[in-house]
Amino acid sequence: MRILVTGAAGYIGSHLVAALAEAGHIVAGIDNFSSSDPHVLPRLKRLAGRRFDCVVADVRDQPRLRSLFLRHRPDAVVHLASLRTAPDAALAPLTLFDNNVGGLGSLLGVMRQHGTRTLVLPSSASLYGAPTTVPVDEDSPARPLNPYDRSKLIGEQMLADLQAAESDWQFACLRHASLLGAHPSGLLDAVSGHGDGLVPAIVRAAQGQAPLTIHGRDYPSVDGTAVRDYLHVCDLAVAQLATLEALPGMAAPLTLNLGSGRGHTVLQLVEAFAQASGRPVPHRFGPRRAGDVAALYVRCDRASRLLGWRAHHDLAQMCVDTWRCRPPGAAARPAAVRADSRHGAFAG
Repeated sequence: MRILVTGAAGYIGSHLVAALAEAGHIVAGIDNFSSSDPHVLPRLKRLAGRRFDCVVADVRDQPRLRSLFLRHRPDAVVHLASLRTAPDAALAPLTLFDNNVGGLGSLLGVMRQHGTRTLVLPSSASLYGAPTTVPVDEDSPARPLNPYDRSKLIGEQMLADLQAAESDWQFACLRHASLLGAHPSGLLDAVSGHGDGLVPAIVRAAQGQAPLTIHGRDYPSVDGTAVRDYLHVCDLAVAQLATLEALPGMAAPLTLNLGSGRGHTVLQLVEAFAQASGRPVPHRFGPRRAGDVAALYVRCDRASRLLGWRAHHDLAQMCVDTWRCRPPGAAARPAAVRADSRHGAFAG
């Protein structure tokens, strides 16, 4: 297949491009480098074993996007060009909706013009908010807690509405857990040095930078810290590839959970990183904050049944791969969130 990956130079996108090329697919990309780095492109070309064409543009730039479609004529698209945080906290909702919802609308319009009707939309397990029971399955209600998650849910709803109006579209929404790990070649960076989520904060603490602050030690878990599901980015790439190959024969729109199917506490993650790095991870405890979720992990039976997929990397290996491929001495990027144990939530 000829596949277009938006956000192709990002953490998820670069690992997907590598997996698609390895499977023999022809891959093109588009990225505006707002949250990625051009240094990954020659590495991707090396991994692909062929020329990898990545256009530097925003998916909302319809003339550039149409030109890319005319040149590559993709059979399917994986849409990864979205923002998780905004540089200005006060403008975060406007910025996120403009990028994540507006960008998807722009892409769908160009896809329709050029007859490309297959789209895989990686979404987020954090759409489930604070579930009453875990693990959650795909029929559990979506209760997004922040602008990012709401933008993702709107994207899913857009696809469902378009499918209802024009039945020849093939859509899949993949609600994945928190991501760790990196490509076994070592050529692609792990997420560790970028942003202000829990994992980057742990890595910086292990590097001797600021200690990690863990918010909440009175949750109903084995050690009192919050519980989350973690997934290796290469396991996600395998699931995305399997979805692309299986989707034409499936009823759409298709919604799948992707994760390990089990929860780990924040302290268990910290200990796994200490073991992986051979270094202590200095940390301290702070109070719970409004909107924090006690436990969230997903049931993946549907992906197993329909795709024959399951996660193969355990937490220890995820941490080893993340530490091995960390950007050395990477500093935090200014952002509108603070590091915490929340799954994709804004700290304000």
